[in-house]
Amino acid sequence: MKAIEIVKAMMDTEGFSFEEAVSTFQTRQVLPDSCFAGPNRTFPAVNAKSCEESLNRLTTFGKKLSPELREKVHERLMRKAKEYKVSHAPCWICGGEGFTETVEQAIDWFIKSPKFEEAKKLWIAGAIKKKGALRSQLGIKEGETIPTSILQQIVKTETGKTVSFKGKSITVTTQLKRRALLALRLGKMHK
Repeated sequence: MKAIEIVKAMMDTEGFSFEEAVSTFQTRQVLPDSCFAGPNRTFPAVNAKSCEESLNRLTTFGKKLSPELREKVHERLMRKAKEYKVSHAPCWICGGEGFTETVEQAIDWFIKSPKFEEAKKLWIAGAIKKKGALRSQLGIKEGETIPTSILQQIVKTETGKTVSFKGKSITVTTQLKRRALLALRLGKMHK
């Protein structure tokens, strides 16, 4: 098969730009044909990472393929995914006609994946820059519970206005609103 045909197939079926297809073509040349789930050396499944990327490309650009070819490529990729233990969210190809995946199904799949715990920890660590800053702004000692009512009151109050708490007046700033909102969201999360 000519190189230009393979590059064109990569652009048409996998959504590569010309430059991406040319550079990717060179790395794919050394792989045997059995490593590809699609025609013309498309949708590689050499390892877990390439299999996951190919599944993502198929769900994104799969509408360009004929239904029969799409199903065949999807089936081959799913076999490889099982072999490499790659988790795959339910997608419109798995469901049949149209987009049958609901937001709830996608969220449920993500929450059950090991990546969720990692992402949750990173999000919380990045959000809390100064531990105890909200407590010190409100004048609440460590160990005491911050009342949800005052947090909601801070979030609802306009910036620059004041809120009364424990007999003192606290000016609501943008930063205080952000801290109160974060505290409310973290309070709703499961421990």
